[in-house]
Amino acid sequence: MKIKKIEPNDRNITYIGIKENVEKSYVFLKGVSKVSGDIQWYVSVKKYDISDAEKLFDEENFIDIFKMGVRISNVTRWA
Repeated sequence: MKIKKIEPNDRNITYIGIKENVEKSYVFLKGVSKVSGDIQWYVSVKKYDISDAEKLFDEENFIDIFKMGVRISNVTRWA
């Protein structure tokens, strides 16, 4: 998985990740709860063409990922 640390933000998202060497990938997000401080793992609802996933990754564009929908991820401990 390709992983990138995200600059501090108001959503407390700390990392973004995408699969490598694939045609399509979900976008994975790691965050920290503002209430409990617990680590939270999310995955996009949409499976993106890799070019779109790479663009979201490069731009650290987690806002658009949230707009398209996210769910709790079973893929954890990647960052």
